[in-house]
Amino acid sequence: MNCLSRDIYKLVSKDINEFKSGEEIQRQIISFLILIDERNADREVEIFLKGYVYNHEELCLIEDCPLKAYKHILDKNYRKDNFHSKFNKKNNPNIYLFKYVNYLFNLGISKFPNCTALRISHGIFLWERLRNKNLALHEFNSTELYYPAFDQEFILFRYRKIILEEEEMNTEGETLDLVEEIAFESHYRQCILY
Repeated sequence: MNCLSRDIYKLVSKDINEFKSGEEIQRQIISFLILIDERNADREVEIFLKGYVYNHEELCLIEDCPLKAYKHILDKNYRKDNFHSKFNKKNNPNIYLFKYVNYLFNLGISKFPNCTALRISHGIFLWERLRNKNLALHEFNSTELYYPAFDQEFILFRYRKIILEEEEMNTEGETLDLVEEIAFESHYRQCILY
């Protein structure tokens, strides 16, 4: 195990109430996402993640916790295929892990509502992992209410543009809604002014 892995494991294991800033929570969530991505390639990560899930289940008081559902799928597939199971599409465990990550983002944002970096990361997560354009745009728009820094303004602008361009390609020739087009032009002009 390398030092980076130990730092990631330590950060992911830390209780969210111990953090003093939204950026720390953001690092924890990004570390958790790294573990999710690496769990199939690295047996040590897979074992840590399973241990994390089992430990979380013992301590969690939330009845419909996504990690409890994830553990249920793990247990069910372990009994079926003896450890190295292939999940079918309707029981894809990533859905539950991503729901848990979304829960962590919401918890972090409720604790540090002014942390624009955390809000931007949440919007990017909603777009890239959950493929939810509307929630991502909503998060990007609400982030602007907290006066993000110039570099964060650029990130917001760029992701909005990517989302709108993809939407434009999906509509295949249909014109964008006039309101969305005006909002896009307004954000574009704001970035040029800086």
